[in-house]
Amino acid sequence: MPSLRAYQHLFSSVDRGFFPQNRHGFQTVALSEELIGTPDLRELENASVYSLSRERQSAGDSPVKETFFRLPSGNVAVGRIIHWRNDSSGREGNYLAYHLVIAPSDLISLENNPFCLLDAPAMAVAQQDLTPRILPPLTLETSLQESHSLSLATLPLPLLTALLSCILEQKEKAMLWIGEEARTRQILSELFSLLPLEERLELTFSTHFYTSDHLRALFAFVSVRSRSEAPANPAYALFELETATFPSFHPPGAYAQWLANAISAHRSQEITAFNTTLNRLRQAPDARPAPNPPENLAAFDALWEKAGDRAAITLLGAPALLSDLLQTLPSPRPLADALCALSAISPTELLGTGASSESTEACLTALRAAAKPQLWEAWRKRWNNDPLLAPFHPEPRSVWRLFGRR
Repeated sequence: MPSLRAYQHLFSSVDRGFFPQNRHGFQTVALSEELIGTPDLRELENASVYSLSRERQSAGDSPVKETFFRLPSGNVAVGRIIHWRNDSSGREGNYLAYHLVIAPSDLISLENNPFCLLDAPAMAVAQQDLTPRILPPLTLETSLQESHSLSLATLPLPLLTALLSCILEQKEKAMLWIGEEARTRQILSELFSLLPLEERLELTFSTHFYTSDHLRALFAFVSVRSRSEAPANPAYALFELETATFPSFHPPGAYAQWLANAISAHRSQEITAFNTTLNRLRQAPDARPAPNPPENLAAFDALWEKAGDRAAITLLGAPALLSDLLQTLPSPRPLADALCALSAISPTELLGTGASSESTEACLTALRAAAKPQLWEAWRKRWNNDPLLAPFHPEPRSVWRLFGRR
């Protein structure tokens, strides 16, 4: 169970806050000393926004607002904002914002999943003592999140594909999601369990984004319950869950399409294996032994798109998949060139020792046909004594041929 250290920030409408120069009203009430006077504190205060529509006020319906965003220091913040009792003057509309601030290295220990913090007991029961004071850094014991993509798998495949394409590829606009709040939260939580580590960091979000349009630059994903609560600003990619409305994008990339299909088919083990491989490639691109190879051509296309030439190392010891790729990819040369560029990898190491001589020769023949001749020849010469290359040695020129050509 990961243990980490978090700075605290508490914000509400009070008669007297932490800073004596501030008058009655919304302000920082208590915080960790490390935040005092920092740009991070200004950003936390700016992000402490919450309001309710008249309809929700009349119905007594006050959703929790949750946020995840980056701070100027490079640290990250997770926030929980709740409707609070009337302020000290008896006025309605008060709320309580509570943020935890952690270092990126601590978030990595949680696999870059902010829901590990949002679901922690310390976050669920936010600080409710509004006495101005210093809050010591909080030591948290958290647990990692797991997901079986139940909510995501129920989405229509075109909607799911567009959702993933927007998150992974179409980043010019923040994504505005309209849907029932409990289901939206479940979808967000599942996304953080299914995306690779780097992509999780990019999925900053704010729920219950009512009257928060001025904060859109902080977030990649924002959500409200209904169109009446949505910002009027058109600078969002609009998704509506109830009507399955979503923007029209260019054809999705290989990764977004593969991931959408894998989620819809409940192939969670394949997604986990893919993420393990991609995360290892990004952390140690030349690590050996190689990570597990993808399970199929679509998964390899997705891995190639995300990891580039580094994906070639995953094919060590997988001659059947390598042969399929070299013979079925529309443009196999980039893959073949990347394999030949792995000069430290011998043919035996590339193909393994368990395959038949016929299959290894067929695979090397396909590699020779697809690669640039100079790259293939340099690789062949480097490993000239490898037994698997015996069929590819150039024929010795006879004395008769030499003199005949002259």
